[in-house]
Amino acid sequence: MKNHAKVFHEEANIVTPTPGFAKIFHNRLINPKPYKLAIGNNRKLGNAMASWSTLMGNYSYELGETTMKGTCGNHCAGCKHACYVRHSYFQPNVIATHAINTDGMRNNLSKVKADLIKQLQKGNIQIVRINQSGEIENEDQFKMWCDLATMFSNVQFYIYTKNYSVAEHFLTEGLVPKNFTINYSIWHQVGVSEYLRVKDYPSVKAFIYDDGYTAIKSQVSCPAYKKINGKTKLDHSITCEKCGLCFKSSAKTISCVDH
Repeated sequence: MKNHAKVFHEEANIVTPTPGFAKIFHNRLINPKPYKLAIGNNRKLGNAMASWSTLMGNYSYELGETTMKGTCGNHCAGCKHACYVRHSYFQPNVIATHAINTDGMRNNLSKVKADLIKQLQKGNIQIVRINQSGEIENEDQFKMWCDLATMFSNVQFYIYTKNYSVAEHFLTEGLVPKNFTINYSIWHQVGVSEYLRVKDYPSVKAFIYDDGYTAIKSQVSCPAYKKINGKTKLDHSITCEKCGLCFKSSAKTISCVDH
């Protein structure tokens, strides 16, 4: 596959996909399909795990005649360049799919929810990773996931987030279902005080990006990522589906050498 290395324009904070990306995006806007969780074809997550993704970072994405802002806003400090999803943004369908999901979450949340309910009702999904890419932007979006977790109590939902204020509101108000795990994404001091305020809630974990300095000591490390001769290596035999540290273990603090 051709490597479109100039997609990211860091100084201008703009992502300019090739015309093919924009064409896919606009075709899907004109001929909308049901919103759906992605299942399988993900070597990191595992074949049976479902996931939901929106546009990563705080870039402005130029999609032909449409410009769309990424969902991470000011929450992407420390992980913008380390985010592993970034490496997939040279694949033709990825940006378009994330952009469609982003548009739905912002402008058609009720349809996103209804479509995902229909998909989950089929009963073949056991684990849902929310925001494999991107971030929760507001309380309405977070409430949708809490509602889905409440409706499908046999499904495990989990999320990584730096939108600590929204997560804290739902935690302190007792609005987070037992089958919904919130991983506070922490880098250096970012997120530390916010996590300490809610650490005693059973639904919360600290997921710590370990680049050599961590403000919180972790109980366990993600076994899939390892540093070998100074380089990070991902062991694809250890998928999130098999591991489960971030959503089913008793560990409250988990570190990872990549993000």
